[in-house]
Amino acid sequence: MPFSHMEILKALQPLPGGVVAGQCQTRRDGQLIVTAELLGSARARQDEWEGVLVRVINPTVGELDVNAFLFSDYGTLPRGLGARVYASTTPGILQGKDLAAAIEEYVALFR
Repeated sequence: MPFSHMEILKALQPLPGGVVAGQCQTRRDGQLIVTAELLGSARARQDEWEGVLVRVINPTVGELDVNAFLFSDYGTLPRGLGARVYASTTPGILQGKDLAAAIEEYVALFR
C-alpha cells in the first residue's frame, strides 16, 4: 500500500512542532513561517523523494531563503536502503532526527 506525502512527513517530522497538512509541514517560528515539503528530482518518479525542501518566510518581507536537505546526507534511511524514500517505504523505518536537527540549525540563522 502506498503511503502519502502526509504520512511520510509525519514520520520524518522535519519541523518538530509543525503541523502537517496535505503535502507540506508548516511551523511558526517567532515572526517566521517555515515550510517543509518532500523534494523530488527531475529524474525521479512522482512517488519517490530524495530530500526535504525548506522555505523560510517573513510575512512582512516575503521568502527569505529556500534550501534542500537530502536524505542521503542525514541518515534518514537505514543502511542498504538507498538514498530515496518511495511511496512504498514504511514510514516507521525513517530516521528524521539528524535531518530535523540540521533544519533547525538552518532556520536559526534567520531568527
